[in-house]
Amino acid sequence: MKTLAFAAAAAVAIAALRSEPLPAAEPAPPEVLRGLGFLTERQGRDGGFGLNDGQDPDVANTAIAGLAFVQSGHTPASGDHRAAVKKALEFVLRAVEAAPDEGPRVTDRTGTQPQNKVGPLVDTFLAGMFLGEVDGRTGDPALDARVRAALEKCVRKTERSQEPDGSWNAGGWAPVLGTAFAQQCLTIAESRGVQVDRERLDKAKEYATRVQQEGAQSRPEGAGVELYSNNASIGILGAAVGGGEASAAQKDAFAAGAKRLGDESMLRGFGSNGGEEYVSFMMASTSLAQADGQAYVQWDRNIRGKLAELQNADGSWAGHHCITGRVFCTSSAILTLTAERKADAPTVAKSSGGDAK
Repeated sequence: MKTLAFAAAAAVAIAALRSEPLPAAEPAPPEVLRGLGFLTERQGRDGGFGLNDGQDPDVANTAIAGLAFVQSGHTPASGDHRAAVKKALEFVLRAVEAAPDEGPRVTDRTGTQPQNKVGPLVDTFLAGMFLGEVDGRTGDPALDARVRAALEKCVRKTERSQEPDGSWNAGGWAPVLGTAFAQQCLTIAESRGVQVDRERLDKAKEYATRVQQEGAQSRPEGAGVELYSNNASIGILGAAVGGGEASAAQKDAFAAGAKRLGDESMLRGFGSNGGEEYVSFMMASTSLAQADGQAYVQWDRNIRGKLAELQNADGSWAGHHCITGRVFCTSSAILTLTAERKADAPTVAKSSGGDAK
């Protein structure tokens, strides 16, 4: 299969040419194209995405949908879905620009499903990730300047909201997933040239290492679900391991977490698939692509088959507990299926064919 052939090539590139961009990404597979089509049809006139059809848009759902488009090869300046990306970007920019400099939030909306389940600051973290991925790629210098200012604002808010233990586990049902989003917000921003407090990133890696050392099972920040804590921890550690910046203890923790991905009972998560499961799959795919190309190939083959079975006829993926919104679940599934496009993520090196034509 072409997808597996590409994954094998990615494994070689990751292992042998860590500092070099990956080969040009293949065109997105059919399931990703159907998912993007679903998302496009659900975008509001204001550029935002809500939980499901007809529901008010919010920053978290809009940002994660934007990430799905960008990682699939579309930017505000290129790709068949350039208009959708630009509209989503404008929605997120308006929210971040309107937010006060003080405080950790980028929206005054509260009680959304992502906030209740992943943590109240998930909008800030996902907005930062999305802005980092489009930074310098809008094709418009004035818009690029707005993106950079908003990204820096999200970084400062994320840094200031870190807990003393290195996590961002403050509220929500499974905030360990929000912690992984926060760390990735900072990592992506740093790779784009934004000044980031390295102590914050180091503390996050120490936290993720303790998760594995103490056991990912039954942790309260993971809602007692091993999948969430395990995959969040390797999601945090993947960039450091892949970039050669991890300590021996961090490498061991990553290896322990990656090994658990072979346990099918662990992969069942809560028992049915909600947005938390899809995010956990995304964390696994991204971290393995960053740090262990051979393991990524095996994992990708497994999870790609599972996601193909779970996709709905309209191109969406749906959650059956907690985060049930199809926009959030579909976006997370697409990010899982396109992880090889950002496999060199210690520098977030894009493949030379990353912009869809």
